[in-house]
Amino acid sequence: MGERMKSYEHAGEKPYLQNFKSRNTGRLANAFQSVRGKTAPCLLAIVGDSNVAGHGCGIDGTGFVDARRYSAPVRLSLLLRARGVNAHADGIFGNSGTGGEYEYYDPRVKLGIGWKAAGAGLSGGYYLADSGDDVLQFKPELCFSDLNIAYCQAPTRGTFDLEIDGTLVDRINTKGPNALVQREWKVSAGYHCISIRHSGQRGQVGILRISPHDSWSPDFEVANLGVCGAKIDYWSMDKEPWSPFRSVSNIKPDGIIIDIGTNDIAHKSPLADFRRNYQRVISEWGKASDVILVVPVARALRGAPEEAQRAYADVIRELSAENDVPLIDLPMCFGPQEVAFQRGLHFDQTHLNQRGSALKAMAYDEALALIE
Repeated sequence: MGERMKSYEHAGEKPYLQNFKSRNTGRLANAFQSVRGKTAPCLLAIVGDSNVAGHGCGIDGTGFVDARRYSAPVRLSLLLRARGVNAHADGIFGNSGTGGEYEYYDPRVKLGIGWKAAGAGLSGGYYLADSGDDVLQFKPELCFSDLNIAYCQAPTRGTFDLEIDGTLVDRINTKGPNALVQREWKVSAGYHCISIRHSGQRGQVGILRISPHDSWSPDFEVANLGVCGAKIDYWSMDKEPWSPFRSVSNIKPDGIIIDIGTNDIAHKSPLADFRRNYQRVISEWGKASDVILVVPVARALRGAPEEAQRAYADVIRELSAENDVPLIDLPMCFGPQEVAFQRGLHFDQTHLNQRGSALKAMAYDEALALIE
């Protein structure tokens, strides 16, 4: 493994993959071995904005309908499967997806009356705004035997029923001290419909994560944590255990790809604040996970001058070197946005289309191939 990494690091075969070393990718390397050896699963979280969520990849003119299916994280899971890794991206996370109606973005999910994807992204997840008993329904495209649900516990929270294929499995009271709680349930192996129904005690129900697994063959889960409009300060919010900053650590990923910065460029975040918040998430998330930084694909120059974009990109490159963590430098793959647009890789001046998302996923996959 070390010699393979060394050849890429020094020979310049893939100059957009930098600083991949055994000392900063050991957790992911071990997780790959565990999945290959069928001894333990792996969780890779891809943290980002709408370009991670998949905005621009949809099958209609809005770039939104069924966009999750063509997002870079889902594409990455397919590339991993092509390499013989038992990978999937079938879990759902309580984020705002691509900023529109969630059911269009991800048709596997049906949100009943009162349920909605929280506008604050991971900070609260799906929740029921009233005391009705309508259902959040999720039909994974995965044969599974284990189900992991992470939910928000707080003094004012309510109760929900967990149903599998219409049969009550458990009733969970989420009232208690502030915490992000994760629980596992066993089900008969197969394809199932998961339903969460608000019941009993009044109060909102916050669902952060629903993740199916197959226990007979430990899997490599790719988690799409793309939140529309997110800047790096969003991911550094630390008010509650389910706030973005803590929630990423609390779901315990083996590796975290941080692909953020486009909205900081668009909204002209102060560079000093951008660096400070970015360093904060690296320091926290890197305590228990391997961290890989990504320089985001450039926006159209009419949306942000080239020198301004370069300043943010340089901060990410510097943080990679200063923290000795790997870097995927996407502008080296895509080139200036105007060039990428001519190559048919963009939906608009900010978002990638299906082809662009596929190219991004290939860069992710090439990076992981160095680690494995």
